[in-house]
Amino acid sequence: IMIQYAKKVLPNFGAWEYLFRKELVKIYNWMPEDQMYEFCMWCYENFHHRYSDLLDEIFTNTKGKSNLTLQNIELRHRRKKMIHYKTRIF
Repeated sequence: IMIQYAKKVLPNFGAWEYLFRKELVKIYNWMPEDQMYEFCMWCYENFHHRYSDLLDEIFTNTKGKSNLTLQNIELRHRRKKMIHYKTRIF
């Protein structure tokens, strides 16, 4: 649900850096861990051209949540897929 909210709201603030940052931080803090990978990738796909430094700053923040660099997110996502695959019953 939070990812859908982010996809609706963030594009509306894309023209104003202060408001975009404020909304991005709010959504980041409320985003469930299982949706964080998708949220991070979506943000980079849609806003990297304008706010790459801001996205790097937010997603590499280690306070509260674990380190969310793209590399770490991708590794975590792959591990979840592998664990899910190993636990499936054939």
